[in-house]
Amino acid sequence: CCGEYIARMDADDISLPEKLEKQIEFMDNNPEIGIIGTKAAEINYRGEIILNKTAHNTSDKAIKVQLMFGTCFLHPSVMIRRRILESTGLCYDENFSTSQDYFFWWQNVPIRRLKIGFLTGDGFCLNYSDTSGSCSSRLSFQ
Repeated sequence: CCGEYIARMDADDISLPEKLEKQIEFMDNNPEIGIIGTKAAEINYRGEIILNKTAHNTSDKAIKVQLMFGTCFLHPSVMIRRRILESTGLCYDENFSTSQDYFFWWQNVPIRRLKIGFLTGDGFCLNYSDTSGSCSSRLSFQ
């Protein structure tokens, strides 16, 4: 991995063409932000949009409060600065088979005092496949 940023995706999700561009521009213009998430549209198995989703909160402080009680953004919408992962040595814990993403953020964000950003503009940057039976399908988003 040699880029400045790491973007997280799942195999059944669709990143819209402008997602990475918008996230990189935001991160470049906001060097204090360590992690950024985006809004997403939930799609069914045919790729049809069935629900518009976003994290419950979009401000750094509100997201960190939410993180104490549950997930704070759609995992495949996230981009993180590579240097943060390299400096902490943290990675996914295989002992958490159904909640690796939540545990990863829970252990990274508060301890590292990372500032979180969220793209709140018009439109969505991700089509999110909420497959039945997956851990993410049991989570509630607005």
